[in-house]
Amino acid sequence: MNAEKVFLGNEEVFVITLVNVTKEKMELKQLTKIKERLDLALEGTEAGIWDLDLKTNEVFLDERFAVLFGWDSAGTISGSAIGKFFAIVHPEDVKRTKEMLENHLKGLSDKYEVEARLYTKSGEWKWAFISGKVVEWDENGKPVRMVGTVRDITENKKVHFELQETLRGAIRVLGKVVEKKDPYTAGHQHRVSILASKIAKELNLPEDRVTAVAMAGLVHDIGKISIPSEILVKPGSLTPVEWQMIKSHPEAGYEILKEIKFPWPIADIVLQHHERMDGSGYPLGLKNDKILLEARIIAVADVVEAMSSHRPYRPALGIDNALEEIDKNAGKLYDPDVVQACLKVFKEGFDFNKK
Repeated sequence: MNAEKVFLGNEEVFVITLVNVTKEKMELKQLTKIKERLDLALEGTEAGIWDLDLKTNEVFLDERFAVLFGWDSAGTISGSAIGKFFAIVHPEDVKRTKEMLENHLKGLSDKYEVEARLYTKSGEWKWAFISGKVVEWDENGKPVRMVGTVRDITENKKVHFELQETLRGAIRVLGKVVEKKDPYTAGHQHRVSILASKIAKELNLPEDRVTAVAMAGLVHDIGKISIPSEILVKPGSLTPVEWQMIKSHPEAGYEILKEIKFPWPIADIVLQHHERMDGSGYPLGLKNDKILLEARIIAVADVVEAMSSHRPYRPALGIDNALEEIDKNAGKLYDPDVVQACLKVFKEGFDFNKK
């Protein structure tokens, strides 16, 4: 049959159909090869695939996903797929996991990436790294489909936590050194660390950055070991020279910590925790986002704890006055987002005296 024989119109259509069929077979064969290669790649990473239809709220899970988390079988879960997923997320991880998903769907992040604990059929929690992104939108620009992967990172987390606990032990020892020298601020670093961690979580920082804030909080005043005790516990006003010695403690702390290979920028956070948004802080006079966010968090927690606690040169000023101070100077001295997070933490019942 020859397409050039125009007078045989039916035959011409038939020839074209044969060409189209052949083309479709070739495309199908190519797609099959691509799928096989993807399967091999995913087997190497031990990742499970998910495919979420945001219009129908149905999700497809592949076999690897089912095996990783002990589900009966792969396939499509119909209706309330998102709700069913969050039902197996650890309660402490739900808020962060949901908010990061909502931010991605709003276009506030390029990818959806989160670490969370998932409940398995065997009744245990497994750490998972969940990643994905929107791949389809409707005519109004609304997301309608997401695809992604899930990896079991439980073993990696165990090693990570063991390392962190070792480092926490070392940091706790360092923190106690300055508290031995300055009994009036005993517990100050610990309380700052707790409040700063709460603020970091309220800001939805990734777990590693929350840990960095907590660790830096425990040693943010370590540089005070270089200051004579009589100055640290002096009940009256400091002389200009004594005040300059006090102001040297961030740099002294940096010098102590900079050689320790932490997985977080602890030394830099300690160096910057007295910087202020308008550049009026010390020792570098940094402004705005030139100051590490972790240091901006420590700065707020440090002021709140210090004002609400007794000092040799004054009685405790109370939480209300401390919160009024950061609120009044939000945007000028303190990061406004950090201030709002801190105020919310206290509004929700945070109390330094609660264990």
